[in-house]
Amino acid sequence: QMLVSFSLPSGSLGDISKFAVDFTEPSEVNSYFALNFTSPTCLTASLLKAFPKRENFHRTVVNISSLCARQPFKSWSLYCAAKAARDMMFRVLAAEELDVRVLNYAPGPLDTDMQKAARSETADQELRQTFTDLHRDGQLIDCHESARKLVNILARDEFQSGAHIDYYDQ
Repeated sequence: QMLVSFSLPSGSLGDISKFAVDFTEPSEVNSYFALNFTSPTCLTASLLKAFPKRENFHRTVVNISSLCARQPFKSWSLYCAAKAARDMMFRVLAAEELDVRVLNYAPGPLDTDMQKAARSETADQELRQTFTDLHRDGQLIDCHESARKLVNILARDEFQSGAHIDYYDQ
C-alpha cells in the first residue's frame, strides 16, 4: 500500500505587478504566506499524522515546486520566497521522517492560466518578455507531459528524499 500526498501550487502568484520594495503592508504578505506556505505545511502534517508509519505502507510526499524556489525572478518576490520556504520545509521533513519519501518537483513552464498572468501582469519587463517568447515559440510544457515525467520519477524511486528535481533535470 502507498499514500502519495501532493502539496499543490495553491494557484497564486501573488501580486507580480509589484517589486519587493512595494510590499509595505504586513497583512498582504501574511495572507499570501498563509495560503502558499502555511496551508500546504499544515495539510501535509495532518495527512502524515492521519496515515502514520506502519509495516508494508509507503508514504511519499510531493511538493510542486518551481525554478523560483532556487532563482530570483524580479517582481515575483512573494512567489519566489514562498516556493523557497516550501522547498526547505520539505527538505526538513525528509531529514526528520526517514520513512517518508519526499520530492520537490518543479514541473517547468507549463501552459496554464498562471502563464497567461505571467505574460500580462509581471512588472519586470525583461521577465515578461521571456514568458511571452516561451509562449510564442511553443516552448511551454504540456501539463500532461510534465505529470508523466513526475510519475516516472516516482516509479523509478531513485531520487534522494528531499531532493529538488526540475522537469529539465531528467
